[in-house]
Amino acid sequence: MSPKVVNATTPTILDFGVVESGIRERESASISRSDAFTRLALETVFGIPHQEVDEYIVDGFDDRGIDIVYIDHENRVINIGSCKTVVSYKNSRKNFPGDEIDKIISFVEDLVLNREDMLKTCNGPLAAKVREIWDIFAEESYRISVHLFSNQATLQKDAHNRLVEALSRHEIALFEYGLFELSHGVVKATKPRFKKKIVPSDDAAFSVKEANKRAVMLKVSLKELISSLA
Repeated sequence: MSPKVVNATTPTILDFGVVESGIRERESASISRSDAFTRLALETVFGIPHQEVDEYIVDGFDDRGIDIVYIDHENRVINIGSCKTVVSYKNSRKNFPGDEIDKIISFVEDLVLNREDMLKTCNGPLAAKVREIWDIFAEESYRISVHLFSNQATLQKDAHNRLVEALSRHEIALFEYGLFELSHGVVKATKPRFKKKIVPSDDAAFSVKEANKRAVMLKVSLKELISSLA
């Protein structure tokens, strides 16, 4: 599934509350705050069912700054994500940490240049994903996208430009999701994504009024009803 993209504006404490609520819904004794935030990003941005998110999380010791590797076979895209979270709205005004940029650039360079020594610097889940990506690239053409997720401000301009320049050498796209983008992504994810229409039979609409309440009754064919539910 392709990620959602929304136009950014200055985030408010209301935006922080929306994202914070999503984090707390996923946080538990066995799921840390940072892990809960990563799950939120996977579910709301990529539309991954909550029971499947563990498959794409590579966060932990020796993760090289990478928290998510989601291989989207339908759209032929390798999605690589880095996640950072803060605990207060005041801290959300800070930018995504620029010192993470070098880690991401280093990882991507090792990945696209097929440097096998990189596997020694990756934890088990990340190394497995790297091998899977190399197997795909050996036979097929997939794109790579890098995603930065945070409940704070996005990268400062100079850091953003440096990362874009490094990624563009390999035609890799960069997507940034700060507090505003994630907040509105969460809200958008709760809205229905489909439209249904039922066409009534000819002359089969009746207006009804009872106890000061008004309603419209329609008669539809069974075929039309089945079609609308399909």
